[in-house]
Order: sequence, then C-alpha cells, then structure tokens
Amino acid sequence: MGYIRAEEDTLTGHLLLADGTQADLYTQPQFVETRARLRSLAAASVACFAVEYLGLFAGASIFMRGHTCLYILLHFAGAVLTGLFYTQALPLGALAASFALFNCLPAALELLTLVFVVRVSFFSY
Repeated sequence: MGYIRAEEDTLTGHLLLADGTQADLYTQPQFVETRARLRSLAAASVACFAVEYLGLFAGASIFMRGHTCLYILLHFAGAVLTGLFYTQALPLGALAASFALFNCLPAALELLTLVFVVRVSFFSY
C-alpha cells in the first residue's frame, strides 16, 4: 500500500469524519451554542487539513518516513475517536481535545517541515 497512499487515505477519512460532525441536543439554546462551537472546530479542522494537503502534495515530507508514520497514526486515531463521538455521544470537550491532538499537532508539524524544507532548499543555492 505504501506510506503516501496510506497517509492520503487516513487524512481524507479523518477529514470526512471531522467535517460531518453534527449536534443532537434537546433545547434550542444548547443546540445553537453547540452548533457554533462545532462550526468553529470544523472550520479550524478544514484549515489544518488544508495545511497538511499542501505539504503532502508539495512533497515537503514525502521522504520523512517518521513524519508520515506519525501522520498516519494520528489521523487513524482521530478518525476512530471522531466516530466514537458520533456513536457514543461523547461530550463536546472530548471532541475539542481530540481536535487539538489529532488535527493541530500534525498540521503544526507539517507546517514546520514545510518551512524547514523551503528554508534549507533556498539556502542551498
């Protein structure tokens, strides 16, 4: 299957699960508040995924197997926990914590890798 194919699959699967998150609450004020929080998490999640897709298709971390394995592991775990959020009706705080760990961490690492690769390739000439 290969690292790159597995990374694309887990990244896309996690994106689809994170993007489809919905709230099922009983009162209208709870629903409005939770929907606003979920929309902000979804928007930040899409931004994180955009950074990762940019790095993936730019080839910044293509030869860094440690990074790729970490991305695969984090996105697989993020997809599983997002699925559990759906099925087990976990609190919104759990989704926010998993967002910080499984979306922000890989995006920050990919951004740092992209900056490092651009900086090193610029200074090598």
